[in-house]
Amino acid sequence: MKIKFLNFKILQISTIFTLLFFFFMGNLLAQQKKTTTQTKTPAKTTTPAKTNTTPAKTNTSQTKPATNTTNKPANQTNTTTTTPPDSPISAADIEQFKKEAKEMMSFLEYSFNLVGASDSEAEEKETVITQSYAKVFKDSQVSIEDDLDKKRDAIIFKEVQAYLKDIDFFFDGVVFKFDVQDVSYFLTPENQVIFKVTMNRNLRGKTVDGDSLVNNQVRYVEINLNQAQRELKIASIYTNKVDETEELKAWWTNLSPDWKGIFGSYVNLPDTVSLAHIKNITALERIDLSTNKQINDIEPLNRLTNLKEVNLSNTSVSNLLPLRNLSNLEILNCSNTQANSLEALKYSLNVREIYCNNSQISDLEPLRSLQKIEKLYISNTPVSDLSPISGIASLRELRCENTRIKDLSPLANLQNLVFLDISNTPVADLSALATLSQLERLDFSNTQVSRLNGLQSLKKLKFITFNNNSRINDLSPLSSLTSLEKIYCDKTGITKEIARKFNTSNAKVLVIYDSEMLSNWWNSMNGEWKLIFNKYVKFSGQPTKDQLQQIANLTEINIANNQLINTLEPLKELTNLKKLYCGNTNVSDLSPLKDLIDLQVLECNNTKVSNLRALENLTNLERLNVESAAVTSLEGLGKLHSLKLLYADKNTLSYDQVDAFNQQVPSCLVIHQTETLRLWWQNLPDTWKTVFGQHVKVDNPPTREQTHQIATLEVLKMDNNTSIRDLEPIRQLRRLKELYFNNTLVSNIYPLMSLKKLERLDFSKNPISDIAPLTDMISLKYINMENTPVKQLTSLQKLVNLEELRFSGTQVDDLESLKGLTNLKIVEFFSTRVSNLKHLEGLPNLKVVKCYNTKVWKSRAKSFQEKRPEVELIFY
Repeated sequence: MKIKFLNFKILQISTIFTLLFFFFMGNLLAQQKKTTTQTKTPAKTTTPAKTNTTPAKTNTSQTKPATNTTNKPANQTNTTTTTPPDSPISAADIEQFKKEAKEMMSFLEYSFNLVGASDSEAEEKETVITQSYAKVFKDSQVSIEDDLDKKRDAIIFKEVQAYLKDIDFFFDGVVFKFDVQDVSYFLTPENQVIFKVTMNRNLRGKTVDGDSLVNNQVRYVEINLNQAQRELKIASIYTNKVDETEELKAWWTNLSPDWKGIFGSYVNLPDTVSLAHIKNITALERIDLSTNKQINDIEPLNRLTNLKEVNLSNTSVSNLLPLRNLSNLEILNCSNTQANSLEALKYSLNVREIYCNNSQISDLEPLRSLQKIEKLYISNTPVSDLSPISGIASLRELRCENTRIKDLSPLANLQNLVFLDISNTPVADLSALATLSQLERLDFSNTQVSRLNGLQSLKKLKFITFNNNSRINDLSPLSSLTSLEKIYCDKTGITKEIARKFNTSNAKVLVIYDSEMLSNWWNSMNGEWKLIFNKYVKFSGQPTKDQLQQIANLTEINIANNQLINTLEPLKELTNLKKLYCGNTNVSDLSPLKDLIDLQVLECNNTKVSNLRALENLTNLERLNVESAAVTSLEGLGKLHSLKLLYADKNTLSYDQVDAFNQQVPSCLVIHQTETLRLWWQNLPDTWKTVFGQHVKVDNPPTREQTHQIATLEVLKMDNNTSIRDLEPIRQLRRLKELYFNNTLVSNIYPLMSLKKLERLDFSKNPISDIAPLTDMISLKYINMENTPVKQLTSLQKLVNLEELRFSGTQVDDLESLKGLTNLKIVEFFSTRVSNLKHLEGLPNLKVVKCYNTKVWKSRAKSFQEKRPEVELIFY
């Protein structure tokens, strides 16, 4: 009889796993108690004060040998244990933990089989992958050598959750059988006990491609013992113990030249790529492959587990499966690709935005558990069912035009939905939308809808479009919508009389019913604008209705250098506009653009524009040019988080205004001081150009964008560079938060006074004696001035945010200046002339004091420790 486990709807899945786990652990503890009772003299167990957590991969070549660590054939089981003289636990304890390790393997086998079973519920699998694994694994970074692909030649290690996901992804039913052959143990140099399970692993299953797979391997499981808590946790699972460094190097070596070129555009790579460079690549958070036709396989991205944003649009990519382990992924764009499945995303719980327009995606089921999605674009796809997204309450924008969707009832509970486009679908009934109280924009053009019933409760609706719906002939359900601004209903049953009746009680609502409004709009337009539109839509004399609609649908307008243009009023009706170039015109007012929410590029340089508040709702704006304009403030731009480039040279904007804006939109590069930075770069010594070139990829000469990237650096490192003798060039880096220049020839730090945001500073091993410039740098949290000729700390007494201070190897002999630094947590001053600790006694947040090889007497150290017993004092 076939038994299906964990299919109970009364109990929560996580609760069941907890009960199972503590069931077998409880049996073991009972056995342990029985063993202890039968022993005349209890085994003495030494519990260390602090437990050293062993890394996932233990270097067994450096461990202390224990008597039972001799390699045995896989078919022999160890039955006796002899404890080495320096073992931290008794032989009886070791035997007990061995039993627990075997039971742990049973739990592990059960978990793998539940994830691999074709008839397991999705909720059951998700619980194992996201929660229950933590009961037996040390943490989510535990490495497991991949044994799921029999065709793989290279040795690949995966994090535990990635491995569990692959069991689900790669198999249409698989069974694991673990035959434990031996449980041994060894000691690390830190006297940490590690248990090692040797077992034969049998795998039988069918892949998603329909291939049968039968495979046997010897597998090893290393298990850490937390002696304080008497707890076992799995630290690694492998067949071949491979160094992670070598694995990373092999990954890089096997990359194609195309992929190396792509990564090289994000990380400045020398001819010889080091491990640090490779780690910088794998730490990337964003990658843009859009329009790259050479890339059709994205398998290398599987290694970049920190990725938050991936753009694959307009590529030849069809398989998204390599993204399956990107648990930090927030934004995915696979529009205009051959992608046919979102299965890779089903455990990507942090995803906020998905763009897959013009793809082969047909099933949204993998998105069911993704509760953070805010934007979902699936237009021009074969999708026919929205039920998988019915519980995603965070969804704000849904675009599904030209799909096979008929039923809108899954949207009924999406209370945060603001934008919905269901045009060109078979939808006939809108009643399910009645509960969408936040909806502002709705487009159901060219559908089967015949009535507007259900929309009367949408009090925030501003724009509604239902062109080409000839059966709709009543606007009355919209009469109570006080936020409504425009109704687009061309080629419908809405006649002039119906529209006029509606406007009697809704005078502010613009009803565009048979393009008459567009005709009036056109007739009220000045001749210069008509000539401009005629360049985009060719016509003679008066444009036809179709031509007027074509004009209204334009996505790009360029009127740059046209001195006859002094108003943008005609653009109010171009709601699809994405790019507008109106630089060097007589335009002074941007308010006609306030509702053009699809606008991405706006260039109004060298104009009379002084106020940008009209742009505050244009959240898709990516590039804005106000160079040589009359702009005096950046108010209105603080919420435009899509803005990537702001050109603001040659106007009255101050550095403080730009800085305030960057606090709100830190990802935007503001081009504000081009000439100053050009001269600055021109006069830089080659040594400094080299230093900056290590942080930002620069051309020769650099572009103005590159010099601004340097000027906005937040971290600068130039350690062990004896060519550096002064810091004058860093005055321009006013956004710098971290500066490290130990072991240089700098002797003067006065240029640091301009770095008001600096939080971390390391100038150890430098001939610096005067630290007066630090007096007012109150943002500093960390200072390292070790091995410098500094004699006094009086310049630090105002640095109330300082948390860590290191001045070992200096001539400092008095700590009085530190007594007011109440946030100080760590202070190190070994090998100094300090003789008294009394000024540290009143620091409430102090945690560590290192002061060996000083003039502090033992009695004073003892007195300090008695007064502050919670502080770790390192003194001898």
